[in-house]
Amino acid sequence: MKKKLKDINFAEKFYDKFSKSKQYSSGYIASLTHKIEDINEDIRDARDFNQKNRLEQTRKSYYKQINDAKEMRGLLDSLLFYSNAINRGEILDNESIFSFRNNIREFVLRHKYYIESYKDGLHDNRALTFKTNKDKKRTVSYTKFRDLVIFLITYLEEEELQKRIKQQEESEKDIIEGRQLTLWDIDGFNKKKNR
Repeated sequence: MKKKLKDINFAEKFYDKFSKSKQYSSGYIASLTHKIEDINEDIRDARDFNQKNRLEQTRKSYYKQINDAKEMRGLLDSLLFYSNAINRGEILDNESIFSFRNNIREFVLRHKYYIESYKDGLHDNRALTFKTNKDKKRTVSYTKFRDLVIFLITYLEEEELQKRIKQQEESEKDIIEGRQLTLWDIDGFNKKKNR
Protein backbone atom coordinates (compact mmCIF):
# COMPACT_ATOMS: atom_id res chain seq x y z
CA MET A 1 0.00 0.00 0.00
CA LYS A 2 2.94 2.32 0.66
CA LYS A 3 3.93 1.95 -2.99
CA LYS A 4 0.39 2.74 -4.18
CA LEU A 5 0.21 5.91 -2.07
CA LYS A 6 2.96 7.38 -4.24
CA ASP A 7 0.22 7.59 -6.88
CA ILE A 8 -1.67 10.79 -5.98
CA ASN A 9 -4.80 9.61 -7.82
CA PHE A 10 -4.93 6.51 -5.61
CA ALA A 11 -4.19 8.53 -2.46
CA GLU A 12 -6.98 11.02 -3.14
CA LYS A 13 -9.53 8.30 -3.93
CA PHE A 14 -8.45 6.39 -0.82
CA TYR A 15 -8.79 9.53 1.32
CA ASP A 16 -12.19 10.44 -0.15
CA LYS A 17 -13.54 6.92 0.33
CA PHE A 18 -12.57 6.58 3.97
CA SER A 19 -12.79 10.19 5.21
CA LYS A 20 -16.43 10.30 4.12
CA SER A 21 -17.34 6.98 5.68
CA LYS A 22 -19.69 7.33 8.61
CA GLN A 23 -17.35 6.22 11.36
CA TYR A 24 -14.64 8.81 10.50
CA SER A 25 -16.64 11.77 9.22
CA SER A 26 -16.59 15.11 11.00
CA GLY A 27 -20.41 14.99 11.10
CA TYR A 28 -20.26 11.71 13.03
CA ILE A 29 -17.78 13.19 15.52
CA ALA A 30 -20.02 16.25 15.96
CA SER A 31 -23.04 13.99 16.50
CA LEU A 32 -21.25 12.02 19.22
CA THR A 33 -20.10 15.25 20.88
CA HIS A 34 -23.69 16.45 20.97
CA LYS A 35 -24.82 13.13 22.50
CA ILE A 36 -22.16 13.45 25.21
CA GLU A 37 -23.38 16.95 26.06
CA ASP A 38 -26.94 15.58 26.39
CA ILE A 39 -25.72 12.74 28.59
CA ASN A 40 -23.80 15.18 30.81
CA GLU A 41 -27.06 17.06 31.42
CA ASP A 42 -28.88 13.79 32.15
CA ILE A 43 -26.14 12.77 34.61
CA ARG A 44 -26.49 16.08 36.48
CA ASP A 45 -30.27 15.56 36.70
CA ALA A 46 -30.11 11.84 37.58
CA ARG A 47 -31.45 10.95 41.03
CA ASP A 48 -30.97 7.22 40.80
CA PHE A 49 -27.44 5.77 41.26
CA ASN A 50 -28.03 2.94 38.73
CA GLN A 51 -29.32 5.34 36.09
CA LYS A 52 -26.34 7.66 36.67
CA ASN A 53 -23.95 4.70 36.37
CA ARG A 54 -25.56 3.55 33.08
CA LEU A 55 -25.31 7.07 31.66
CA GLU A 56 -21.63 7.31 32.65
CA GLN A 57 -20.91 3.99 30.89
CA THR A 58 -22.71 5.23 27.77
CA ARG A 59 -20.71 8.48 27.89
CA LYS A 60 -17.49 6.48 28.22
CA SER A 61 -18.47 4.46 25.13
CA TYR A 62 -19.13 7.66 23.14
CA TYR A 63 -15.76 9.09 24.19
CA LYS A 64 -14.05 5.94 22.91
CA GLN A 65 -15.90 6.21 19.60
CA ILE A 66 -14.89 9.87 19.25
CA ASN A 67 -11.26 9.11 20.03
CA ASP A 68 -11.22 6.23 17.54
CA ALA A 69 -12.78 8.40 14.84
CA LYS A 70 -10.27 11.21 15.46
CA GLU A 71 -7.38 8.74 15.36
CA MET A 72 -8.54 7.37 12.02
CA ARG A 73 -8.98 10.89 10.62
CA GLY A 74 -5.44 11.69 11.74
CA LEU A 75 -4.10 8.56 10.04
CA LEU A 76 -5.96 9.40 6.83
CA ASP A 77 -4.60 12.97 6.90
CA SER A 78 -1.09 11.56 7.35
CA LEU A 79 -1.48 9.25 4.33
CA LEU A 80 -2.69 12.09 2.11
CA PHE A 81 0.07 14.40 3.38
CA TYR A 82 2.70 11.77 2.52
CA SER A 83 1.34 11.27 -0.98
CA ASN A 84 1.20 15.01 -1.65
CA ALA A 85 4.76 15.47 -0.35
CA ILE A 86 6.09 12.67 -2.59
CA ASN A 87 4.27 14.07 -5.63
CA ARG A 88 5.64 17.57 -4.99
CA GLY A 89 9.14 16.07 -4.99
CA GLU A 90 9.81 16.82 -1.33
CA ILE A 91 12.56 14.85 0.32
CA LEU A 92 11.26 13.40 3.56
CA ASP A 93 13.51 12.71 6.52
CA ASN A 94 13.77 9.23 8.03
CA GLU A 95 11.53 10.16 10.95
CA SER A 96 8.69 11.14 8.60
CA ILE A 97 9.12 7.96 6.55
CA PHE A 98 9.07 5.74 9.66
CA SER A 99 6.07 7.64 11.00
CA PHE A 100 4.24 7.24 7.71
CA ARG A 101 5.01 3.49 7.53
CA ASN A 102 3.67 3.06 11.07
CA ASN A 103 0.53 5.05 10.23
CA ILE A 104 -0.22 2.73 7.29
CA ARG A 105 0.28 -0.28 9.56
CA GLU A 106 -2.03 1.16 12.20
CA PHE A 107 -4.69 2.13 9.65
CA VAL A 108 -4.83 -1.43 8.31
CA LEU A 109 -4.79 -2.97 11.80
CA ARG A 110 -7.59 -0.65 12.97
CA HIS A 111 -9.60 -1.74 9.94
CA LYS A 112 -8.98 -5.42 10.45
CA TYR A 113 -9.33 -5.73 14.24
CA TYR A 114 -11.15 -4.13 17.12
CA ILE A 115 -8.67 -1.96 19.03
CA GLU A 116 -9.32 -1.48 22.74
CA SER A 117 -6.45 0.87 23.58
CA TYR A 118 -3.01 2.01 22.50
CA LYS A 119 0.23 3.41 23.88
CA ASP A 120 2.21 5.99 21.97
CA GLY A 121 5.66 5.03 20.74
CA LEU A 122 8.56 6.48 18.79
CA HIS A 123 7.71 7.70 15.25
CA ASP A 124 3.99 6.92 15.76
CA ASN A 125 4.77 3.25 16.34
CA ARG A 126 1.96 2.57 18.77
CA ALA A 127 1.51 -0.52 20.86
CA LEU A 128 -2.08 -1.54 20.16
CA THR A 129 -4.22 -3.64 22.48
CA PHE A 130 -6.67 -5.79 20.54
CA LYS A 131 -10.03 -7.08 21.62
CA THR A 132 -9.78 -10.88 21.81
CA ASN A 133 -12.34 -13.66 21.56
CA LYS A 134 -12.70 -16.62 23.91
CA ASP A 135 -9.86 -18.42 22.07
CA LYS A 136 -7.55 -15.47 22.88
CA LYS A 137 -7.32 -14.57 19.19
CA ARG A 138 -7.82 -11.05 17.87
CA THR A 139 -11.43 -10.23 17.05
CA VAL A 140 -11.74 -9.34 13.38
CA SER A 141 -13.91 -6.42 12.29
CA TYR A 142 -15.24 -8.11 9.16
CA THR A 143 -17.29 -5.25 7.75
CA LYS A 144 -14.56 -2.60 8.05
CA PHE A 145 -11.85 -4.95 6.78
CA ARG A 146 -14.09 -6.08 3.90
CA ASP A 147 -14.61 -2.41 2.90
CA LEU A 148 -10.84 -1.86 2.81
CA VAL A 149 -10.17 -5.00 0.78
CA ILE A 150 -13.01 -4.32 -1.67
CA PHE A 151 -11.77 -0.76 -2.22
CA LEU A 152 -8.22 -1.98 -2.92
CA ILE A 153 -9.32 -4.79 -5.26
CA THR A 154 -11.73 -2.53 -7.15
CA TYR A 155 -9.10 0.17 -7.60
CA LEU A 156 -6.45 -2.30 -8.79
CA GLU A 157 -8.87 -3.95 -11.24
CA GLU A 158 -9.91 -0.55 -12.63
CA GLU A 159 -6.26 0.45 -12.96
CA GLU A 160 -5.45 -2.79 -14.81
CA LEU A 161 -8.45 -2.30 -17.13
CA GLN A 162 -7.36 1.27 -17.96
CA LYS A 163 -3.83 0.01 -18.66
CA ARG A 164 -5.15 -2.64 -21.07
CA ILE A 165 -7.39 -0.13 -22.87
CA LYS A 166 -4.45 2.23 -23.31
CA GLN A 167 -2.22 -0.58 -24.61
CA GLN A 168 -4.91 -1.69 -27.06
CA GLU A 169 -5.40 1.87 -28.35
CA GLU A 170 -1.64 2.27 -28.82
CA SER A 171 -1.33 -1.06 -30.65
CA GLU A 172 -4.29 -0.19 -32.91
CA LYS A 173 -2.69 3.16 -33.66
CA ASP A 174 0.61 1.43 -34.53
CA ILE A 175 -1.20 -1.01 -36.82
CA ILE A 176 -3.08 1.73 -38.67
CA GLU A 177 0.00 3.92 -39.08
CA GLY A 178 2.36 1.07 -39.94
CA ARG A 179 0.36 -1.23 -42.21
CA GLN A 180 0.11 -1.18 -45.97
CA LEU A 181 -3.14 0.21 -47.39
CA THR A 182 -5.36 -2.07 -49.51
CA LEU A 183 -7.35 -0.85 -52.50
CA TRP A 184 -10.42 -0.51 -50.32
CA ASP A 185 -8.48 1.59 -47.80
CA ILE A 186 -7.08 3.85 -50.54
CA ASP A 187 -10.58 4.53 -51.93
CA GLY A 188 -11.80 5.53 -48.44
CA PHE A 189 -8.65 7.56 -47.82
CA ASN A 190 -9.13 9.51 -51.08
CA LYS A 191 -12.78 10.29 -50.24
CA LYS A 192 -11.76 11.70 -46.83
CA LYS A 193 -8.93 13.67 -48.45
CA ASN A 194 -11.25 15.29 -51.04
CA ARG A 195 -13.82 16.51 -48.47
